[in-house]
Amino acid sequence: MNQAMPPLHLGVIFPLKKRAQSGFDGLAEHAAAKHNMRVTFISLERPIAEQGAFDVILHKLSETFLGFTAGDPDATAHWDRVVAYRAAHPRVPFMDPVESLVPLQSRERMAEALAAVVAGDSEGVLALPRTLAATTLAAATAELSASSPSGTGTGPFPLIVKRDEACSSHASHVMAVVAGPAQWAALVAGGPFDSDEQVTIQQLVPHGGVLYKVYALGPDRPHVLLRPSLKDRWEDIGEPLVFDSQRIPKAFPESTNGSTMGSVQAAFLSATAEDRAETARRLDSDGIRAQLAALTKRIASTMNLTLFGFDAVYHAAERRLYLVDVNYFPSFQGVGGGYQDTLLGLVRARWEQSLARAENGSDHHPQQQEQEQQQHHITLPAMDHHHHEQQPKERVAAAATPSEHDHTTADPLCLVCHKAPIEYGGSVCRCPTLCKRCAMRQATGGKCKSCGVLFGDLKRVD
Repeated sequence: MNQAMPPLHLGVIFPLKKRAQSGFDGLAEHAAAKHNMRVTFISLERPIAEQGAFDVILHKLSETFLGFTAGDPDATAHWDRVVAYRAAHPRVPFMDPVESLVPLQSRERMAEALAAVVAGDSEGVLALPRTLAATTLAAATAELSASSPSGTGTGPFPLIVKRDEACSSHASHVMAVVAGPAQWAALVAGGPFDSDEQVTIQQLVPHGGVLYKVYALGPDRPHVLLRPSLKDRWEDIGEPLVFDSQRIPKAFPESTNGSTMGSVQAAFLSATAEDRAETARRLDSDGIRAQLAALTKRIASTMNLTLFGFDAVYHAAERRLYLVDVNYFPSFQGVGGGYQDTLLGLVRARWEQSLARAENGSDHHPQQQEQEQQQHHITLPAMDHHHHEQQPKERVAAAATPSEHDHTTADPLCLVCHKAPIEYGGSVCRCPTLCKRCAMRQATGGKCKSCGVLFGDLKRVD
């Protein structure tokens, strides 16, 4: 007598407040009825393994990771439970790999990741906005003055200013549009950014006030929507436009006749019906849809992501598509029917891949293998609770082993925040560059801020 195949056990780690908007209402019932899956919503208030024998973990750990890097005690305890579970259950796949989320936490790291995505474009139809990352308002003032014709300060305005922190907190969503030198001076003098905090500055690319919002359920299923975006024309008068990106208009109203709009609404709803129609027309007549589909595949492959969204705008005069932003596991609002079926199908495919890798004696996804060959090694960080004590391997923070060399420097402060003493450096060059907090925020490899050598992880240098 044939026995029914046992249900696949899916563990879901997701903020409670975001479950409904992420399409999880009725997910457990639908998974059981249509996909032979058992769904358990995991609490990080207790060990994960106590809550079930899971086959796949579906998650949105961005907020937890961000809290951990900021030193929040609750987030640290939650993150440590994730690290401990992965160490004890290395064959249970996470969707997506937790390491793939690290570049999305910082706009500096994201700029590097997006540059790698665009570098794969051989036709010259993709670009990134001009970006000054990991800077401060004071440092950027000098940069903008130096880049202006004859030092006039006119610079590459308009600009958009964002905090380096890229997700999950209210502060990360506060942004400012600066039209020219007068508004830049007002921004420096009046905020909302502190003079010494890390910010990223991007040139605002002309795009007719409409952007392409793309939701990706796997590399082969991009769903494209038209969304309101910032206007092209700005006047350098008064204060810069400060807004919360979570509170901007998400759709175009049927009509704005007779309605009174605030400054933020007016900035995001400048596109006329003709502008919107032209942007929609380009999707197919100018091949933009095909370019967005190819870009979806490139992001999935380069950044090792399955569930993500991204924003792109089209510069008509240049005939180029600009990649502006990538985020992990968006709400997928507007994707339409079949969302849960597609999501659960991807979960089962990931589980089948893990089984095949286990049978072949390989523990890594092919994309992850390639990524690790390029970046040497990815270390998932755990909190360094006891600075002077020996730590078990699964709790090592960015490979915290003593340096074999004695480094001295005239400036012992971190090269990123310029506040705390240097404790870490790249594993290859061993240049002392980062304090403990900035090392935790970086978490994996990158380019040394002192000598420029690429490295795979961080080492203690004190």
